[in-house]
Amino acid sequence: MQVRVSTARVAGPHGALLESTSLAMDSGAVTVASGYPGPGHLALALAVGGRLRLTDGAVSLDGQLGGRVAATLRRRVALIDAPDVTEPEPSASVAAVVGEELAMAGARAWPADVRRWLAAHAENRHAHRRFDDLPAPIRLRMLAELATTDPQVAAVVLVMPDRHGAEPADIYAAAVELAATGLAVLVTVAPATARAMPTDAAQMGTDVAGVPVPVEPAGRGEPA
Repeated sequence: MQVRVSTARVAGPHGALLESTSLAMDSGAVTVASGYPGPGHLALALAVGGRLRLTDGAVSLDGQLGGRVAATLRRRVALIDAPDVTEPEPSASVAAVVGEELAMAGARAWPADVRRWLAAHAENRHAHRRFDDLPAPIRLRMLAELATTDPQVAAVVLVMPDRHGAEPADIYAAAVELAATGLAVLVTVAPATARAMPTDAAQMGTDVAGVPVPVEPAGRGEPA
């Protein structure tokens, strides 16, 4: 799967939500996008996921443009922890969030299914904990694993995981783990976080495009 964002810009009622930005995503590779905290992170994630119309520029999928591309991206790109979109309710229990995420991924989400998922991922000890009390690395890993339960998902966007205190090394390790299963992975982070990662980042609002970093395959195989 190849996603190309070319000079994408999104206008808002009081100024640009996303200034002109370019980047590339490939199956089995990690792309990092750097931008100061603000609406650009969410706007970029929504654009990559086919959920937001661009004011200028384009998002292509495997070299194709057009209305069907957005519909395909909506099915195949998972937005992880996107503020006000897929971010879990902070006061919900971990078990409740797992149930909601399983249901959104099209999986069974009865209480027994939630218990089985938690047990399979060694997270039983967190079942009754408030979700916003989870340590940042556990939160990130759990949401990523839940989002990729859907077999249609071929790409993921980790939206500002550093806003919850996740360290650059933990964020990059989670991204590499996802890419190793064959997914195309985009991570949006603040500039300071991006500078601590072992790759050049695309820079939101400057058209400085990052290069997808291939990851050694492990386990899942490249999605079609």
